[in-house]
Amino acid sequence: MSEKRKKEKRAMRTPASPKITMHSALLHKGYFDRNNNWNSLVTISKFPGKIFRNRVEVLIFNHKGQVFLCREKNYFRVPGGSVERDVANHQQVVLEARQEARINIKNVKFSGIDYIRLFNKPFVAYDSSIYWDGVHNILYVADYSSEFDGYINKNLKDNHMSKYGRFYNVKDVYHYLKPEFQKAIDRRLEQKRKRIS
Repeated sequence: MSEKRKKEKRAMRTPASPKITMHSALLHKGYFDRNNNWNSLVTISKFPGKIFRNRVEVLIFNHKGQVFLCREKNYFRVPGGSVERDVANHQQVVLEARQEARINIKNVKFSGIDYIRLFNKPFVAYDSSIYWDGVHNILYVADYSSEFDGYINKNLKDNHMSKYGRFYNVKDVYHYLKPEFQKAIDRRLEQKRKRIS
């Protein structure tokens, strides 16, 4: 990620109120940023003293068994984002698919996989004391339903993903995916085999 993009992301995450402290953000399990987006923050007992941004991600499969991915420079990513305040995770997954991939999804299921990604150094929101040491990702799987052509707030859009994301044959990309994505794909394929037999 370029330095310019990193600065933009830090600015986007700036708390709406300069009075918000790290203590109050953790007490409320997050905070609203200047764009009125909720940034969910959690602590996890396996990582004492560390703070994580709580996120959902979704692997979307079409009727051909292909998976929706957005290729970046040296990795693939999927639709996902911060868990919103007062929104159930499975509903947040539906919103992220619409906002980032412009896709309606159905049959949303928790994959049974969540994972931590620790940063080399904490992410610090611009002009504040708010930071996090990494992300806690909760991975879902879902089926493609249709294209989404409704309104999306410009602060929630992912123009790169909606432009460059597409469905890939699983066998063509499997070895380039994160181990957690591979595991979720393996579980999904195993469940399909069990249903057929």
